[in-house]
Amino acid sequence: VLEGAHVMMTEIVVPSPPTPKPKEAKPPEPAPPAAPPYSAYNAEFSLGYLGALPASDAPIQSGARLAASLAPTAKSGFRATLAFQFLPTWTGARDGVSFSLRRHPLEALLGFAFARNSFRLIPELGLVADLVRRETDAVLPPFVESAPSNRWIWAVPLRLRGVHLVSGHLGLYSALGADFLVRRSDEVILRGSQSETVAAWLRVRPEIEAGLSVSAF
Repeated sequence: VLEGAHVMMTEIVVPSPPTPKPKEAKPPEPAPPAAPPYSAYNAEFSLGYLGALPASDAPIQSGARLAASLAPTAKSGFRATLAFQFLPTWTGARDGVSFSLRRHPLEALLGFAFARNSFRLIPELGLVADLVRRETDAVLPPFVESAPSNRWIWAVPLRLRGVHLVSGHLGLYSALGADFLVRRSDEVILRGSQSETVAAWLRVRPEIEAGLSVSAF
């Protein structure tokens, strides 16, 4: 090198380290199918138990309630309901008079459903027309037997209903509420020119419900 000789230089290529292959991401596990929200349906039919206390001196009447509800559109929270109550005959006796009362309440309700996934909370307000038939079964003097009579009792119902969709179109519901009588009129018997009350209707009649519902359309 000092004498001016040529020096041969060779370029050495250093190989780069291999790039690691990215790990393949596992596909996410499919989520379990969720129950369809209630907003997917705009019609519902229900059948269940009904417990009602109509009068202060009457036992709790246990019967059945059949209802049909309809919403204007599938996404609407408003719904209209028609329902009929099947109640047993109420029999009573007082001061030598035995009687029977048959009630046939018909409900017309308007509610709004607050929905979250498969659950709905529905406050309802409407009108109840209760056809009551009274018959006198036996009378002892000095009371006077009266002919069978029919009359309407009108009330404003207030309900709070909860419905949970458990499988497909099938749901469970429960409700608490009361009927507020528009005009109270008690059942009386006659003793000469005087009258005596044998059944005093409650101004506020509590009710409870529980049963099954089926959503459609």
